[in-house]
Amino acid sequence: MAKSLDGIKKLNPEEAEKYRKIVLNYIGEKDSSKTVQPANINQSARGYRSLDGLKAGKIKSLPPRQAEEDRLRQAIKRQSEIRKQVKEEEKQYLLERERREEENRSREQEKIRLEKERIYQEKAGREENKKKIREQAENERRAEEDRLKQEKIIKLEKEKQAKERAKQEEFKKKEIAKKELEEAEARAKLEEKKRWEEKIKLAEKEKEETRLAKENLRQEKIKRQAEVKRIGQELKLARQIASEKRRAKRQKAIKKFKKKLKLELNWLAFALKKNYVYIISFFLLFLITAYSFFCAAVLRFQLNDNVVVERLTSYLPVPAVITSQGIINFQDFKSLKNQGYSGLTLDQKKNYLAAWLAKRNLNKKYGLPLQASAEDLAIKFVLDQDFNEVGLTRINKISELLGIGNQLEQLGKYADEYNDGAYYSENEAARKFGPAALDLSIGQASGIIGQASGYYIIKRIKNDNGRFGVKHIFVGARTLEQYLNKEIAETKIFILAN
Repeated sequence: MAKSLDGIKKLNPEEAEKYRKIVLNYIGEKDSSKTVQPANINQSARGYRSLDGLKAGKIKSLPPRQAEEDRLRQAIKRQSEIRKQVKEEEKQYLLERERREEENRSREQEKIRLEKERIYQEKAGREENKKKIREQAENERRAEEDRLKQEKIIKLEKEKQAKERAKQEEFKKKEIAKKELEEAEARAKLEEKKRWEEKIKLAEKEKEETRLAKENLRQEKIKRQAEVKRIGQELKLARQIASEKRRAKRQKAIKKFKKKLKLELNWLAFALKKNYVYIISFFLLFLITAYSFFCAAVLRFQLNDNVVVERLTSYLPVPAVITSQGIINFQDFKSLKNQGYSGLTLDQKKNYLAAWLAKRNLNKKYGLPLQASAEDLAIKFVLDQDFNEVGLTRINKISELLGIGNQLEQLGKYADEYNDGAYYSENEAARKFGPAALDLSIGQASGIIGQASGYYIIKRIKNDNGRFGVKHIFVGARTLEQYLNKEIAETKIFILAN
């Protein structure tokens, strides 16, 4: 029966010789068993010798078979270490290759992003150049129109001057004929003028005297007002001095009270110095536990008919719904349940709550009551610069161009919609453009009119068979419905109440 040495099965001589040759060939060593003699083994036992390349001290003589087995074990051990090293190097190589591939992917993605950004900038630059070319053409056309108008005005002015010179020459001829007659009349008028001048001087003298009297009264009134103001300032200063004295007295009393209170609090703090952490922690834990039980009881058992619970929930907020936009307390949730909330599915309930919360936040922002109509809220939303900056900028620019002399018909190309003439009943016009549209006169243009769908600028035209006639420009805006749909899609909701 074969024995074992150090957990390794002991081989018979033929097997040991076979495996020894395989291992020696693998590690590149020669078979030295043929030249080793027992005398050499005994001689090496007396000094130092090397075993498989390792220097050993003085050891006892080993049998040849046991020495071969030791060499075999050493070779197997080195082979195992080489395999481990190869596996470790392979693992490091794979990790390095994955890192390089990840860097290559990152560089490719960055190249794609930079290329997209370059294409977008080139497109934006082309659009800006087109806009500048259109504006330059429009400015040149306006300059040409102004030049033609100026030339026409100059021509008319020259014709008018020629006619005026002809009239002046004719007038001179008549003037010479009338001059002698006027000289005679002038002498008579001069005498009459002297008499009137004397009367006027008397009237002016009386007027000056009246003015001086009024001026004296005004100066006296100013002096009285200055005196009253001075007295008021003195009284105010006296009140301020008295107030400062009272404040100093109060501060002195407060300092005295604080000093006394500080002594008492120091004594109390010394008494509770070792236990204050435990007392505060216990008190906070008690409050948190009581509040949690109160919220759970209200939400679980629906104690909304109890007067005491109803008053407590009006002071202590009980979160019935928690969302990413905010919290809906129990009182608001109870009012929502009375508005047809209970008959909806879970997804419909979440959408309903998200829309309600978004409207509530907008009502608070615009200072509207919670019961405000949807149309009022929609108009406020359209006029909000935070949500409709682009639309407001466009309609304000059109309004500015209209204010500096441009016609509504010329500005229609800058709008989303232009109607060159439409007729409505008064009710239809009031619904579409607002009641202020009915107050416009024929040919008058309105300011910016905000409606739920966007912005209007209208111009009144003549009626047709009693129907209200207008031209209008329309610029679209981001609507309240679009905003609510976005908020519903992005809001996360957790419903705690039943």
